[in-house]
Amino acid sequence: MAQRRGNGRVRLIENVRPGSGTHRLVPKPGLEITGRVEGATRIRHGAHLGASDSRGVQARGEVQVDGTFRIRGLPPGTYAVEAWLEAEQGTARFAATNVASGSDDVVLRPDR
Repeated sequence: MAQRRGNGRVRLIENVRPGSGTHRLVPKPGLEITGRVEGATRIRHGAHLGASDSRGVQARGEVQVDGTFRIRGLPPGTYAVEAWLEAEQGTARFAATNVASGSDDVVLRPDR
């Protein structure tokens, strides 16, 4: 069952039978992935990174100038995390695959 919100977004409620009464949605904060980037030569303030999974869930976060990052609000699952940052030979993709939501100390390294 889907419920449309005032902002045009839809939330899904699982295991609801038609006519089973009123249902209240309680948003959950979700999980996060935290870690650091290794091998970038320079990280500009507010550099973005993203996480995506095979279901189409996507989330974004920021890489701090010290190389640390946090992506919040993820549902349980396994994600690919990537950022495009400056490296020794120009812009490079820094990535980690098969990262479980809720993981901390994830290390993104240049994709070679």
